[in-house]
Amino acid sequence: MTKFILVPALIISIALSPFVGFPQTGNDSIEIALHKLNFTSEFERESFFDYFLHPADSNNLKVMLALDSRATYNDYVKIEKEIKKLALEIRSNSKFNKSDEKRIKYIFNLIHEDYLIKYQPLTRFYDIFNNGKYNCLTASLLYALVFDELEIPYGANFSNDHVFLIAYPLTSRIIVETTNPAKGAFVYSLKDKHQLLEDLIEMKIITREEYNSIPTDSLFRQYFLNQLEGGMAELIGAQYYNLGIECQLDSKVYKSYDALIKALHFNTSAQIKVNAIITGAQIVHSYNYDSEDDIPYQLAYIEMQKRYYKNDIMYDYFAMLTNNFLSDKNKPFTYDKVYSRFLEIVTDSAWREEIMFIYNYERGRHLFNAMNYETAQPYIIAAFRLRFDGLEIQNLIASNTYYYIKNQYPEESLKLLTALIDSVPAMTEIKKVRALLATYRLLSAEYSFYMMNEALAFRYLQDFENCSKDDFIGNLDLNEDIENVYSTAGMYHFKKSNYKKARNYFQKGLDICPGSVKLKIGLEQLKNY
Repeated sequence: MTKFILVPALIISIALSPFVGFPQTGNDSIEIALHKLNFTSEFERESFFDYFLHPADSNNLKVMLALDSRATYNDYVKIEKEIKKLALEIRSNSKFNKSDEKRIKYIFNLIHEDYLIKYQPLTRFYDIFNNGKYNCLTASLLYALVFDELEIPYGANFSNDHVFLIAYPLTSRIIVETTNPAKGAFVYSLKDKHQLLEDLIEMKIITREEYNSIPTDSLFRQYFLNQLEGGMAELIGAQYYNLGIECQLDSKVYKSYDALIKALHFNTSAQIKVNAIITGAQIVHSYNYDSEDDIPYQLAYIEMQKRYYKNDIMYDYFAMLTNNFLSDKNKPFTYDKVYSRFLEIVTDSAWREEIMFIYNYERGRHLFNAMNYETAQPYIIAAFRLRFDGLEIQNLIASNTYYYIKNQYPEESLKLLTALIDSVPAMTEIKKVRALLATYRLLSAEYSFYMMNEALAFRYLQDFENCSKDDFIGNLDLNEDIENVYSTAGMYHFKKSNYKKARNYFQKGLDICPGSVKLKIGLEQLKNY
């Protein structure tokens, strides 16, 4: 019998919640999921895309064989012809027209005699046609294929270490026990059912009261024939699951994870989900984030784990990968790829915003520390738009903006700053930004006087005076600039014989810089006018 092994969990806390399987309701979503898979061959890739994207043309046999890297497209064509030929042979035999039980027994014996030579626990479906080796799962897959060709309804019955088919599940319920040729296809007699239920009473799984009050067939079906029932898709998924467990036990963790994720495309049973989570955890806990090749596995695991956790698990992983790829390894473009994948994974708007903020803030800070101020500015602004009330982001946007605009002529710097503030009005809530705005209005006024553009100079000076005094006093040492510009303004009006305005400008300058000797002298000289 094929073992369905539940690997012991790592010491991790898993709060189980309803699992959402891989999206299969629309071609776009499933195609995205398929592109994330690692296929072992082009044949396997083709079989998956055909199966999920072109359901009308999908072929169960093709995807069964594709799991085995030895199988080729030519093998598929040959085996498909063989199965169709077998189905025709069965239909043409008079035994096919007998009762359901006799029909299934005939099919069972024919296939077992011609195809199933030796039982072997660890084997693939392809081995049946290659060397006659089989197990309960691969043999059940073969019978399921033939039943499909013959339009015989069936269901698959799974337990922890075994699988078998039930033909005509809604009527005759004939057991197809592939690993017991002597018993083969059979129907439990009423005597068998009573005996098995008596065993359950003895094991205290059911009570005598249940036994007496519930119809025998219903009770028997509940405990013996309703264990994780499924169909062809679940059988195919079980084959990938078995491969995942084999690789897990052979310490091939990445191959195990690949197989388990493929299994979940067909079968989202709890057993497969939990093992995928466990295998993913082993990947995460066994590497040191050095290899970019690990990124798809890291993110695939996080995506899987998110299906059990709330979105807040994303925050911790993203912060961890931020430190690794940006701070420690200085790989910003790799970090960009990580960020893009996270946005695909996280659907909750609040947590998307949280991760977007971290990305833009850290990306901007990384560039700021490297003195790439112009490149940093869009990232920092994006972070500020998401969260403008934090002291760290406020300090970062103020500091980066200062270095971003400083190496221009004052008027150009002021234009850049004004354009930034117009696009992000919340910047005016930051005192350092207001101080910067006041400074460059003053410097632009001084520069305009120097360029003999007095009208523009006075306009800039008026804008400077409209700023709050608290915006710049104590933030930047502007005393010399204030002395120069107000002294120049005062002398400009003095030369125009407008002594009152000249006196006003000297006095305004002294109000801002009370200790200015230059402005005091200018005001003293105006006493005689």
